Amino acid sequence: MDRRAFLQSVAAAAAVTAIPPVPSIASIPPAASAPKNVAWAVGTWGERDWTDIFAPDEATAKKFWAEENFGDCECGKPGDDEPDYVCDGCSADLGVSRVPEWDGAPPNKNVDWLNVGIGTICDRCGDEVDPNCDGHAVGDQAVCSYCMERADWEIVDPEHAAYLREDAA
Repeated sequence: MDRRAFLQSVAAAAAVTAIPPVPSIASIPPAASAPKNVAWAVGTWGERDWTDIFAPDEATAKKFWAEENFGDCECGKPGDDEPDYVCDGCSADLGVSRVPEWDGAPPNKNVDWLNVGIGTICDRCGDEVDPNCDGHAVGDQAVCSYCMERADWEIVDPEHAAYLREDAA
């Protein structure tokens, strides 16, 4: 072996030891995933047009709702010639509430809306119910005060149920 071959083999050995070991699959951290969509309740204040929308931010949730309900903006304001444009005027009356309880799972019952403090429809009579006024969550139902029975009050407000029992006696 000549000097050149010797130096090349030493350099190759040094290079191999300088290479870091390949990590095992278990030691590789998972790749960061894209931010997941979050839940929003969007609708017109005072109307029964609220719906759950999954979007990364409030502005996008508002835009999705407006596009679904108004279509492309046709109000004649500047910018309405752009595709998928919804002007601030068409969506200004929208109410938007962030609902973290619904992230990953949309609400499927009226009581889900009531449980997060948003008005909905009574499951028994179809009238509006407000969680701050006359709406009560009874099991898996949203119930207005007019539809509440004594057994419901036993669940929701035992003190009021006792009053009803005394009053009926």
